[in-house]
Amino acid sequence: NLGFYIGTTTSKVNSIYTENDEQWTASKNTWVEGFYNFKYNNDPFQLTVGINGRYEVQNVESNDLNWAKFRKSYFNLSPNVIFTQEIKPGYTFRASYKYSYRLPTYSQLNPAYKFSDIIHYYQGNPNLKPTYTHRGTLSGNIKKVTLSVEYYNHKDAILNITEPIASTDKFLTSPI
Repeated sequence: NLGFYIGTTTSKVNSIYTENDEQWTASKNTWVEGFYNFKYNNDPFQLTVGINGRYEVQNVESNDLNWAKFRKSYFNLSPNVIFTQEIKPGYTFRASYKYSYRLPTYSQLNPAYKFSDIIHYYQGNPNLKPTYTHRGTLSGNIKKVTLSVEYYNHKDAILNITEPIASTDKFLTSPI
């Protein structure tokens, strides 16, 4: 299998209203993506190998107090491999590996303050990096029972931290 995608998205969001004006953030994401998967079947085993490549550009502009404006571009390759062996009918072994990534969302990158509720605000972090994940799985089917072991290794995982805002009774949540 071979495939190719091109796309773009745009949005403009009002963040909060201040005494002087409203804050807004506009974004435009454009991407090009291609993939290739190859499947080899030779009973009693099957091997599937694939790769996905994606180039994405994120443009964000906000009229907050600092007139934040930034452009980020990413290029990622994500391979995957799956090996399946049927030992005998009803008994199957499977091993797989996948490398993947998750880009920060528009909301996680948006530097403007956003009102969440009466005491909570949210502010994104334009310095976030993508999260990269290695995932390995070993599994075995014995008749109607499946046993599975999985391994995950995340690099640059994005977490939210909530802190009090100085000299107020309000809180600010931000991703790190």
